[in-house]
Amino acid sequence: MYIAKLHDIMYRTRIDSKFFQPDGSKKTFVVETIVDSGCANTLLPLKVAQRCGGIALPLKKAVNIAGNSREAQAYIIPKFEFGGFVFTNVFVFAAEFQKELRNRMLLGLNVLNNLRYMVDRDAGNFEFIERLPKSLPRNDVPYRNYFDDLGNYVMLSNDFVDMSA
Repeated sequence: MYIAKLHDIMYRTRIDSKFFQPDGSKKTFVVETIVDSGCANTLLPLKVAQRCGGIALPLKKAVNIAGNSREAQAYIIPKFEFGGFVFTNVFVFAAEFQKELRNRMLLGLNVLNNLRYMVDRDAGNFEFIERLPKSLPRNDVPYRNYFDDLGNYVMLSNDFVDMSA
């Protein structure tokens, strides 16, 4: 897949992700996605989490982006496509970001750790395959996890996430 180099955020790459509308149609909308291996948890603009039918969870956390602290709401994103692969039930933190991050997702380690990937900035390529680590508590919901403030890996249980909404 092709990547575009960003001039406003150095050493990062941008790839478009398709988010599915919650109405059951096959309609999608595109969100610029920054692959950010320095970001523990995937971060998404709040309006995107709401627009794609994200399920708000009873968890909030302060996140620090580019020196600005924000309170972020935890969400489960039902479905989005990145690089031709459809991800389902992905844990993200969503907040109202500003400036260059206002309309961009930061794809963090809670997703990237489940992939084997290579970024070739000179050629403008990003390649990945899903490769779930053996340490995952549950392979049936590999993206329903996050990292807490101490760096501990947390997998959400079924009773915490009501997917019937």
